[in-house]
Amino acid sequence: MLNQNITGIAFRSSATVTEPWPTATTIYPNYDIYMGKSVLVQNSTNFYAENESGAQTQVRSGSLTINVNDYPAGGASSWGPPIQFSTGYNYTGGNLAILIRHDASNGTTKANNALGVSTGGYNSLFKACWQGTYAGPGGTQGNFSVIRLSSGSISLPVALTNFNCSSFGYHARIDWETASEKNMKSYIIETSFDGIQFEAIHTLPVKTESITAKKYSYTDYNIFLRTETVFYRLKMVEADGSFKHSNVNKLNFGKARSGNLVVYPNPVTSIANISYTVSFDADVSFRIYDITGKEVYSDILKSVKGNNSILTDLGHLEKGYYILKLTGDGLEDSYKFLKN
Repeated sequence: MLNQNITGIAFRSSATVTEPWPTATTIYPNYDIYMGKSVLVQNSTNFYAENESGAQTQVRSGSLTINVNDYPAGGASSWGPPIQFSTGYNYTGGNLAILIRHDASNGTTKANNALGVSTGGYNSLFKACWQGTYAGPGGTQGNFSVIRLSSGSISLPVALTNFNCSSFGYHARIDWETASEKNMKSYIIETSFDGIQFEAIHTLPVKTESITAKKYSYTDYNIFLRTETVFYRLKMVEADGSFKHSNVNKLNFGKARSGNLVVYPNPVTSIANISYTVSFDADVSFRIYDITGKEVYSDILKSVKGNNSILTDLGHLEKGYYILKLTGDGLEDSYKFLKN
């Protein structure tokens, strides 16, 4: 399968299963699959993120329906139908990480064929761990499911050539480019604070088909007043309602402050000591913003060259996170603090 496009995954029933499964149509509301490079098996842990080596590609998302008797009774030929990917994964060699996240189904379960932890090659050629929740960050070491990967080509209505996210100030900019578009309905930008649970923040309808390159852009204003880390992905929705996701981009807030500006104590209850340094005598603009970006306090500080320290009563502020920003005569510094 080297240098081929992986397009699906299949499982087979355990040899102990004596009847086909399921006896009634079974639906998983969410059955999401991610693939990517992994660390060496002997260096792996039971925490999923620690086993990833580079970006992971979401190759499948959405619900999964398993029809009656899709899985024959146990045996060497008891493979169920392939679970097809919406985005192919180009395997170029090396260790492969496969992460499957799914909700509980509406039906019964059956054991699948697996290799136990005592099987030769476990912890050197392969390893598995599992968790009983969709969003778990890690799990317990367990059996390794016997799987069959399929390869081939996937015909997609959109050719996404670039998806990139960058930060400026307290804002995030999302850019993407396509080589062609056919039978597309919309693009949906989704965001997450933990890289697992995503929500839609913007929808851009696609009005015309295109066979030429097109560029798109969206700005998520003041996002870094609410968090220091944010994840973005692009949901590409086809005319028939089916969709696929882009890779996930992670952004960390690049703090503008040099380390000289400090607010203490942090959290603040009422009186705050604000310490900062300027390179010459100057009037410094002192502004405080809430998490929505609204200015809630401002003042002008007479500052002298070197270290400066002032006491300010912030007891009137509501509880929550705030950004203090100092600017003036070449100074631009900011500090995030919590008001209790």
